[in-house]
Amino acid sequence: MALTSFASGALVTTQGWQWLNVGSLVPVALTGVALVWLAWLRRQAHNAG
Repeated sequence: MALTSFASGALVTTQGWQWLNVGSLVPVALTGVALVWLAWLRRQAHNAG
């Protein structure tokens, strides 16, 4: 956690908040895709059984 904290501080200092926000979209988007996929799998299992 300390490493990511220092890395984000360095990123904000060198590139600004915009790049930090853009970089945070990747994990947020991946989490959203995973949640949709999980919901789809659960729906398929519920309909099959």
